[in-house]
Amino acid sequence: MKLFNLGIYMSMMLLLIGCGSSKTVNSTTDTKNAIDLLVEENKFEIISDWASPLATASLNAIANSGLLAQGSSINRISLIGSSNYFKVIGDSISLHLPYFGEQRLGGVEYNNSYTGIKYDGIPDASDWKSNDKKETKTIQFNFRNRTESFRAYIVLFKNGKSNITINSSHRTQIRYNGTVSKLKENEVVINE
Repeated sequence: MKLFNLGIYMSMMLLLIGCGSSKTVNSTTDTKNAIDLLVEENKFEIISDWASPLATASLNAIANSGLLAQGSSINRISLIGSSNYFKVIGDSISLHLPYFGEQRLGGVEYNNSYTGIKYDGIPDASDWKSNDKKETKTIQFNFRNRTESFRAYIVLFKNGKSNITINSSHRTQIRYNGTVSKLKENEVVINE
């Protein structure tokens, strides 16, 4: 009986030690400094791995019909392997993001070749902020095409991860999660 109690005691101790919290930091000071440098230089690229559209009845119908890719859900769609980017090059931006959601107003120029969000040029307005307590950089861009206005909120985290939230005058909101990296030297933005 004493051996059995000792075994239970030892198992509980191992379980408690194994479940203890750790003080491991996910990102190093070097990564944080690299993000700061990318923002200072205004030369970086974000590749998104996931899209999170606003869940609506229409998207529920799509999910129920089995049209979403394996591993995706209505509020988290995998973009791994699909072409997408959000580039900041000096005072210009270039973005090519797939869109999942609902069109709210008419007039959006959809065509058979592309229904996502695409823009190349100088945004109408931009605002850059740092939050030293959370160790994040926040950037807001306002831009428009011929029929639609957009507001993009980008949050860059010290570990190299990013969130992009796009609000549109004609579509439901969508958020993208990805990774920020240094832009290649030969990248150029073509102004509209």
